[in-house]
Amino acid sequence: LLGFYVSGHPMKPFESIAKAIDTFTGSDWQKMENREAFRLCGVITGVVKRISKRDNKPWAIVTIATNQDTYTLNAFATSYERCHPELTEGALVLVEGQVIRRKDDEVQLATNTVSPLESAIGKLIRGVTFFISGNGHSCDFIDTLRSELEGSMGSTPVRVGVMLDDHQAVIAELASSLEWNLNREQLNRLRKHPAVRGLDMSVAPVETPEPEWKRRRSKR
Repeated sequence: LLGFYVSGHPMKPFESIAKAIDTFTGSDWQKMENREAFRLCGVITGVVKRISKRDNKPWAIVTIATNQDTYTLNAFATSYERCHPELTEGALVLVEGQVIRRKDDEVQLATNTVSPLESAIGKLIRGVTFFISGNGHSCDFIDTLRSELEGSMGSTPVRVGVMLDDHQAVIAELASSLEWNLNREQLNRLRKHPAVRGLDMSVAPVETPEPEWKRRRSKR
């Protein structure tokens, strides 16, 4: 009702994750090519359901807020049929879609898939590197990291980089037995450790979805 979150933005705990996953910020999407794929994390703040005049199928206009910006996306009929269970106000989601540039120079964001953000994180992030300083807190960080990883075994590789100066680090990959079932609560605890100076996450590339007409033709 007030137009802002009194208790803090719901995307704040995902800030570092969203920074790695999002493929654009601000109005950068308006410069993207037609059918260029995008990926965006946010909280759904509005869903307006519509009925197509052409085929009488439902679709929706979806409003999503990130930590800094608000975007309007179209969930057209095929996407809406696939994703409508996730299209609820207040839901934290990962949206994958494409930019649509129309002949009249109108630019739109169209959804392809909408997934719960928490469960999508582990599938997208392919590696995490913690950069730490060689100060008196580094040994405690290694012990803390090992404890966190042993309690949450998964498939995400983890690396530790010890900073030599502001621009150079020696990086070591942890044993495969310490691969991580990554979750944002553990990530936020670790990144707030006094030894941590930076964080880097490698993410699966975003792929341009195949046009709907090609998918229909391949089914024949």
